[in-house]
Amino acid sequence: MFLSLILFCYVMLMAGWWISTRGNARQFPPVKLRIVPFTGAEEAFSAELEQSLRNVPGVEFSSDGAVLSGNVQARQTVNVTARLNNPLTGEVFWSKDYQASVNDPRPIPREVAHDAIEAARKKYTSDWLSGGVVKMMIDGVIESHTAAMLEPYTDDPTTKGKLFWEPDKYKAAVAELDKRGLQLFTHAIGDYAVRTALDAYENAENVNHTQDRRPRIEHIETITAADIPRFGKLGVIASMQPLHAYPDEDTLRVWAGNVGSDRASRAWVWNSIAKSGGRLAFGSDWNVVTLNAWEGLQMAVTRQTTEGKPEGGWMPEQRVTLAQAVEGYTLGAAYAGRREKTEGSIEPGKLADLIIVSQNIFEIDPHTIAQTKVLKTIVGGRVVYKADAK
Repeated sequence: MFLSLILFCYVMLMAGWWISTRGNARQFPPVKLRIVPFTGAEEAFSAELEQSLRNVPGVEFSSDGAVLSGNVQARQTVNVTARLNNPLTGEVFWSKDYQASVNDPRPIPREVAHDAIEAARKKYTSDWLSGGVVKMMIDGVIESHTAAMLEPYTDDPTTKGKLFWEPDKYKAAVAELDKRGLQLFTHAIGDYAVRTALDAYENAENVNHTQDRRPRIEHIETITAADIPRFGKLGVIASMQPLHAYPDEDTLRVWAGNVGSDRASRAWVWNSIAKSGGRLAFGSDWNVVTLNAWEGLQMAVTRQTTEGKPEGGWMPEQRVTLAQAVEGYTLGAAYAGRREKTEGSIEPGKLADLIIVSQNIFEIDPHTIAQTKVLKTIVGGRVVYKADAK
């Protein structure tokens, strides 16, 4: 067991947070959030989330799309994370038709949507559940040719994919929401979608004269070389998930085959964004991949499968150092959530959220990082998980 502060400082999980033992105790609510249980598929979702969090101890903070929108899955997310002492940032999902819920496609008047967002921002302001965030989705995924590309897909030249929004309407929505002081997340996977999001964020900054809004783009699976330095220039956070780049047969054959060798050479460009001044925030995108950030850390520094394939790593120039990877999952994620003054690193005065782990990941073969186990999880100075004694 390694108890050094340096190790604590570099081993928090997911969008995890930590603090020194001299830090502040998190204020636990006198009554935990409770949501009336549902049945059927919603109950199954709740059970899956709770089991995932229990199976991956050490996750101390979550950010979840649409949890303030009122849909059943969102309410179950709040229920589970509260029961497991897991603080949560909720995002209102925003569609091109002002759809306020992923599970309810009926459009609602814009004024009603704005009122709901403002109400959520004012109501949810605690350490445990906070609002003020809106998430938009402007394209799909590369595997099904629904991610929006600047040029046709290599394996199907008849399509470039398609934006889910008309660019001008998306740009106007971003400017309007940014003017209200809301933080914006945009799902953008294809290079055209990524450029559209960057253009909209740049426009919002110019027309609103806003600063430090910290807009995020989620995923960024491929990008043009010209757009990479715009993250640093515009202060846009690159919110990426290392395990999405896991170089298995699906990635190397289907994903890379769909986009072709040129675009594949700019796949998940973590290092290039960081070197050009951009900020990285790493996470899991559960339940697409596991919540286990040890596997994500290993992937970020090796760009290889757990079997060590391909030899030398896939696009190895995009690997990051272990310190960079850990920061992406910790202080980078804290910054992305506007919590870096109280969370994300071990410093006097920050919240006492931390974990104790089984091995010093800075002194081992990076190909064994995924074998790391959490021995104890402390939230707000209180032990909320302790591994069974062996």
